[in-house]
Amino acid sequence: QEKRAIFADSGYMAEKLKVECRRNGLYYGVIERRVRGQSKLRKKQIKKNKRIASIRAIVEYPFAILKRVMKYTEARYRGLYKNRQHSYLLAAVYNIIRMKSLLAQQA
Repeated sequence: QEKRAIFADSGYMAEKLKVECRRNGLYYGVIERRVRGQSKLRKKQIKKNKRIASIRAIVEYPFAILKRVMKYTEARYRGLYKNRQHSYLLAAVYNIIRMKSLLAQQA
């Protein structure tokens, strides 16, 4: 059976979404934050947040490289088409750079 999940930061935390995900058989991997009246997170919430953050870090790393190294912090062109093509090109360049470093590790 295929396992499906949703991972996001705490900006997407919503009880309604959590219930809907569980109803549809999705793992709700959204970082939890304190809610009104809660002085600090429970130990269970902290443990879950660390597990989710470790998964999200793998996915967020390429975006960090695009932002910091390639300085892609904002759209440069007018129109969605040109900006989409530019982001595809940057992703391809990232993959080439990454492949080069992976091949160097194998040798």
